[in-house]
This record gives sequence, C-alpha cells and structure tokens, in this order.
Amino acid sequence: MNKRILFICFITGICSCTHIISNQYWIEDILNAKTNSTITFDILSNVVDEYPLSKLIDSVRYVELDNSDDALLSTVSNIKVVNDKIYVLDINFRLKCFDNHGRFIRDACKKGGGPEDIAHFIDFDVDENNLYILDGAKIALFTFTHDGVFVQKKKLPFRVEAFKRLPDNKYLFLLSQFSSVSGKEDKDMSDKIILTDDKFNVIHSVLHHIEDSRPPLCVYPFFENSAKPKYFCDNMGYGVFEKRDTVLFMKYYLDFDGQYFNEDLSKYKFTEDEERYFATRSPLHNEDYILQPFYSGLKRERTLLIRLKDNKMMFMKNIIQDRNDIFSFTFAHTCGYDFSTNEFYGICNYLDLDDISDDKHKNMLKQKIAPEAQPFLLRQNIGETTNCIVLFYKLRRDIKFDNK
Repeated sequence: MNKRILFICFITGICSCTHIISNQYWIEDILNAKTNSTITFDILSNVVDEYPLSKLIDSVRYVELDNSDDALLSTVSNIKVVNDKIYVLDINFRLKCFDNHGRFIRDACKKGGGPEDIAHFIDFDVDENNLYILDGAKIALFTFTHDGVFVQKKKLPFRVEAFKRLPDNKYLFLLSQFSSVSGKEDKDMSDKIILTDDKFNVIHSVLHHIEDSRPPLCVYPFFENSAKPKYFCDNMGYGVFEKRDTVLFMKYYLDFDGQYFNEDLSKYKFTEDEERYFATRSPLHNEDYILQPFYSGLKRERTLLIRLKDNKMMFMKNIIQDRNDIFSFTFAHTCGYDFSTNEFYGICNYLDLDDISDDKHKNMLKQKIAPEAQPFLLRQNIGETTNCIVLFYKLRRDIKFDNK
C-alpha cells in the first residue's frame, strides 16, 4: 500500500447523509425506540472545548504488522483482536491474520467457488473460539477456527449487510433491502436491525424504515467490536442502543438541542451554516466508560465519553496532543476493545521522515517524540509499501468530567 496509511471510517456514508434529516419516517423510528428508561443527554450543554490527551490515556503500546509480500494490505477498513490473533481487513476485502507481535500467519479466508471458499465477502466477526465470515453470494455464515480449519456453513433465511456474533450465541444482523432469499423483497424485513438465536430465528427488531428513497448507507449500524459486545448505534448518531437479554432498546438518547431531530417533527431541518455530527464507528465500552467517536459535516472530529457508574458524559471538541509517545492521535481511528488486556486498539498515525528535507526539522521532531516510540511514529526508508501499525491504549480510570 502507499506509504501514507489511510483508514476508512465510512466517510462515503457520512457525506451522503446530509440530506436525510428531512426523512420523517426514520425520525419516528428513532423516537419509537426510546423507552421510559432511556437516558437523555443534552449534548450541547456538556461540550468540552479542549481536553488534554494525557488526562484521557494512561498508556500506549504499538504492534507493527509484517511487511512481507503475502502480508501486505491496502487501505485498512477494520481490525479485530481476539486471544493472540489480530485480524485486519482492507478495502479490497482481503482478510489477513497476524499474531500479537505482528507476524503474518495466513490469509484468513480463501476466495472462490469451492464449498469452503468465500464467494462474496460481506462482513466478519470473531470470538474466543472462531472466525465468522458472511458470504453475500451464498447467503451463508461460514465458521472457521483460529487455526484456519473449516467448521461449518449455515444458510441464512434473509439477506444481510452486517452482523455481530454475541457471547450468548445470539446474533445481531442488519438486513438488506432485499432480505428474502427468493429475491422477492419483504418490506416488513428490509433494513431492520434484528436480534436472532443461533438458528437465526428473529427474537427482536428495531429501526425499520418506511420510505425506499432513504440512502442505505445512512442506517449502516456500528456494532460494538469486542468479546463482550453490548452497545451499537446507527451512523447518524441519534443514540446509543443496548442489548439486554432478548431486547434491543435505546439506552442513551443524544439530544443536540434539536439539531438532529425534535419531537416536534417540523423543527429538525438544518440551515446551511449549522454543524451536523455523525457517528464514525461503533460505541465501545470497558468497565468504566462508553467511547463514541463522531465526525461533522465540517470535517471536525468530536468524541463522546460516558462514565457508566453515574451516567455522566462529555462531548469533547478538541483533544490536545500533549503526549510524546503518540503522533496526531484521533479516537476516530479506534476499532475495538480487548477485554483480556483492558486496551482499546486502532490505527496508528506516523510521520515519514523521507518527506521532510530539512534536517533541523527532523531533529526537532526526534526531540519531541519519546525514544521508545520513535521507531513506530517516525518512519524512514520504508520503501513504497508498508503495512499499518496497530496502536493499543488504555483509558485512565480517573478522567475528570468537568464541563466548565
């Protein structure tokens, strides 16, 4: 891949969503998802203009992925970590498996028409025991061990855009607009987020649209990427949804002072100069916090942090880069959470010194970056291709929620 590592946060979906605010039916679905136990956050009253990174992150470490020819990836679209394995997916739907030191193990799946091959890669997930791959052409969910051994192929009774395997052997699915296997569209099933048992029987569903004119990317859900998933959201960022036993409901309603929508449906249109936010990735949680990155139509990143013990929240506008072991950090590059190590993980930004001709500038950068982090953050002589570096970090347990 090109020397400058890129990372996809569904920007295409974000950009295409700006006109969807006027879709009354989708707004009504969101409002119907609220319950008496839904907690409402007044986002704009809890904005923090600046917050130092050193008061958010406790520690960091880096894993550099193998650069051998068989291991090379293009632009990274997702990373999942489980046990001692790191699975990395690129935009060309190549799924590579690395060990926890970044050494390449194998291609995680084989593409083709064979009985154990993937014909059309749609999505993947992992748990402690297996790798799961969704095949859109075969309308099936494939299961492999982490050693690459084929386990089974299970046909799905509906067409699916995304999925999440849950610890209790249940599944979350986003159904496509053409959910019937026979090819006949079923309007009662299209675009629902559903909870099923291990035989794919529907237990509960939420967020169903009525109009066919809605761009499908605008409702692409972000399912939490961890071994203990509990939360998910749609990329419009209306709320944080939670799975409790057999029920899916909105735990937190994010009220941007009516900028997203108001219960008076005549008041939820934007003016051209208003800033509008969209969730860029899944909500992630550890024992203390829920972390949710946002992105605005004005190309500004924001971060929602919720403290679980007392449901305190803050919406951070600008993260001050005051640590010398991280370069150009953004929470939007966070992909998942590893409960076994208590670490969040995602793509690491680095600086290619070959792009800087001024030696004085190079030396200044070296003085600013911690020596132990320089091999990862300051790259040189890396050639035309390189794989990404995965950043692992821990959040501090004593983060101050002071909004003044």
